[in-house]
Amino acid sequence: MARSPRIEVRVPTEADGRYLIDHLREADRLEVEATLGDACPYAAMELVLSRCSHVWAVFAEDRLLMIGGLVPVGSLLTTNEAEPWILGTADLDRLPGVLTRVALRYLAVMKGHYRRLSNHVDARNVKSIRWLKRLGFKVHPQTVPFGPYGMPFHLFEMDL
Repeated sequence: MARSPRIEVRVPTEADGRYLIDHLREADRLEVEATLGDACPYAAMELVLSRCSHVWAVFAEDRLLMIGGLVPVGSLLTTNEAEPWILGTADLDRLPGVLTRVALRYLAVMKGHYRRLSNHVDARNVKSIRWLKRLGFKVHPQTVPFGPYGMPFHLFEMDL
């Protein structure tokens, strides 16, 4: 029987963010392009990482699998909501189950900090939509135009 890979979770560096952008799995690359348009993905990653209240990078056998985090939204008085996000490298698909195990652990942490999580997912990203539902997110069936090109995205949300 094959042994499970050693999983390490830590705060990502700027270099991790650049590596992630350069090695995104295809569905995540398309989603980033639809979200950013012509904006520089490296600058966007740096900005998002700086705005996260919680952020983590997941490695298996010293290979980056994914980076995810929570960006607080709302006003100074209503910061009990956040936008969760996760982007993965092609290596993530080679280790099914790792993302779910890590996400379930971090959802428990999020419950202590926020009352609601919501964001948008590219309607083409069927695998991520199924995964969000398995985690307990409500994924709205109707799409909304999102990003500079008005691509169809689904709102997903969870009350904690």
